[in-house]
Formats: sequence, structure tokens, C-alpha cells
Amino acid sequence: MVYCNTCKTDTDASSECEMVKYPQILALLLNRIEIDYNTMSYVKSDCGVNVPLTIQTKKKGYSLYGMVNHMGSLSGGHYTATILSDEDQAWYEFNDNRVSKVEPFAKGSTYYSRSAYLLVYRGE
Repeated sequence: MVYCNTCKTDTDASSECEMVKYPQILALLLNRIEIDYNTMSYVKSDCGVNVPLTIQTKKKGYSLYGMVNHMGSLSGGHYTATILSDEDQAWYEFNDNRVSKVEPFAKGSTYYSRSAYLLVYRGE
């Protein structure tokens, strides 16, 4: 809800934007910060999201090839990255000094995550 200066009341609102230039690399930052109205403080949201492995815009298609994950709270936590290798088309998780191969995501589906924070797509 937002306050409308014309009708002097709170009203439902929506916002949209249109992509006019289609980049080769599309980075999407997920908003994982919300306000807790009981404590009037900001908290990190760990709600699950379905991450699409492909995105189709009006003029260009994109495929997921990188994801940054965050586990923890606003005051601290741990980051990892999951990246698709150009060399062998396998997914790898980077976690501090460990790199490990992870199960591939099923093509054409979505990946469910409670920790995805930044999604990186490559234009096709």
C-alpha cells in the first residue's frame, strides 16, 4: 500500500519497467530484506524461491550460469557461489577453499532455493 496524494488514502499500487536494451549478461538481485513490524527492524528473508533456469524476454533468451547464495542473517553469515562451467557444462559449488561438483539442474525446470541472493544469466 502507498499513500495517494490525489485521493488522500492508502491504495494498492504496482510498478513496472520495460527493458529497452538487452544485455549479454543479466544480473538479478533478489530482495531478501524485509521489515519486521513487531520489532520495527530489518530482517533477512529466507523464503523459498523458484529460480528459473531460463528466462525469455521479448527479444532475447537467457540461461542461468551463476548464483550467489547467502546463509545467515543481516548481521553475519556465509556466502557461496554455484557456477556452470563452460569447459564441461557441469555445475560447481565454490565454498571458501572447497570446490565441488553438484548435481545438475534439470533443463527447462526451476531450482528451488532458500539462500539464492544473486542470479546471473547469459544471453543466448
